[in-house]
Amino acid sequence: MYKFGRINICLGSIKDDQNLLINIGRNIFTEKSKDEVLKLIDDIINKLNQDVNEIKAKINEISMKITPQP
Repeated sequence: MYKFGRINICLGSIKDDQNLLINIGRNIFTEKSKDEVLKLIDDIINKLNQDVNEIKAKINEISMKITPQP
């Protein structure tokens, strides 16, 4: 059984484990190889890590401005 969405479940089997369908936005799907999807996921993780680091730097900058200095 495969879960998709919050409550939808269907029976199925995997016929091709080397190619995947990915949502590229607005419910438009395209087929990508497993390696392409893994690279895409790595790129997304790297971008999110960069964003987290930028947010942490901004938090530190703001914290320094509002914290009284001796």
